[in-house]
Amino acid sequence: MNEEINKIEEAKKTGNVEALEEIKINAEVAMEWDIAKAAENAISEIANKVNETKTTDIETRQITENGGDISEIQNETAEVDAEIAQIQENRQKEIDVVTSVNPENTETVETKSAKQEFFDSALVSENGEVVPPANGEDLFVSETPKEEATETTKEKFDIMEGATENGKPIENETETQINTEELKNKITEIRQKMAEQISIDPKILDNLDNFEKIRLYKSLGKTEEANKLIEFLAEDYEFRSNSDQGSGFLASQAAEKYADLGNSQKAKEMWEKSIRQIRLSEDPKYSGNYFHAADVYEKLGDTEKSNEMYRKYIQLNQKAFRSDKSYSGLANAYEKLGDTENAKKMWEKEAEEWGQGAKAERAGEAYEKAGNKEKSEESYRIAITYQEDLQKRGSSNFDQKRLAKAYMGIGEKSKVIQMFKENAEEMENRGSTLGEYQNYELIDKYLNE
Repeated sequence: MNEEINKIEEAKKTGNVEALEEIKINAEVAMEWDIAKAAENAISEIANKVNETKTTDIETRQITENGGDISEIQNETAEVDAEIAQIQENRQKEIDVVTSVNPENTETVETKSAKQEFFDSALVSENGEVVPPANGEDLFVSETPKEEATETTKEKFDIMEGATENGKPIENETETQINTEELKNKITEIRQKMAEQISIDPKILDNLDNFEKIRLYKSLGKTEEANKLIEFLAEDYEFRSNSDQGSGFLASQAAEKYADLGNSQKAKEMWEKSIRQIRLSEDPKYSGNYFHAADVYEKLGDTEKSNEMYRKYIQLNQKAFRSDKSYSGLANAYEKLGDTENAKKMWEKEAEEWGQGAKAERAGEAYEKAGNKEKSEESYRIAITYQEDLQKRGSSNFDQKRLAKAYMGIGEKSKVIQMFKENAEEMENRGSTLGEYQNYELIDKYLNE
């Protein structure tokens, strides 16, 4: 994942939308939704900069329809950008990375300041970004060397508390019951609190991407504002699709947004445009384009052509080098064609690719789709031990979302809810309404799963 994130960052710096589109399509085929979302967000960021000059008419109409409220923010864009740049510069100055030597293995490791330790382990929003403390408030932590969980996690797991005599873990019978009604009332309360905060300080919206803003507007019942933003995105994607270089991605995105608005005719036009733009090649490296084409034909209701594209995708992807092969993509294609047996085989291969280390929860998910309940639960529990080990060590590689996925995989939803509830309470103590809101939105997401 880190390699793909680095590619996204590099493409974002150079404004390479084509590269970002390819990363997003490949990630969607592989069902790597975090990567796909990151690529999509990067494309949106580039679009926002380009559209300052190219989409003036669209923005002007949006501002006018919204009674001029957004106009003030639009006029202050340069000022906000300068403030953000200054915050980032100040944050960088606060990071004090000191090189020291680990006495146990004489390897050079990084010892980070309390400020950096906080930003490494800060609470995470749904789009994967850290939620900083309000008013630059410090989180007081000790300066400890960064440590990594080892591949012997499975051995530690076998002797963890609660294991049976044969080494297999048992369910936690003391799990707290979820008070769903109370939580839903709290979520409603926090959303209203967020709305009040925005009315006082509209700039708080600058911390949300367009998709989070849409979700926020919808959760507050502000359908008109949500639809205006969706329409803006649809028109933006449509405008930029005119320079598409062969992926059909932007036209597809425009179609999705028009469909969200209930404009089926315009959505159909964009799906058809996407089909015309998708570059189909016999090179296995670009087999993902056939998967994309299959999906578009499916949206257009052409099942025969869609199945033809899925079969071609399978044929080409099976010939691809290991680095370009997508077992999850193959599994999804087989499922679309109704071939359950081969789909399960591909999910098993996908699970084996992820292994039982840092991304064991992905293996658990794949085994679950393959119908291998025993291996799935084993992988999820190994992932839990691995992430908890990172957390105890204070490692910056600790990933709360991976831990949540693993808990959900073994049916311990209440632990996930409690984890984000504690995060929300911590954010409230720091005076961060945004952080509190983002964590309760995660709770809402997991309550509905």
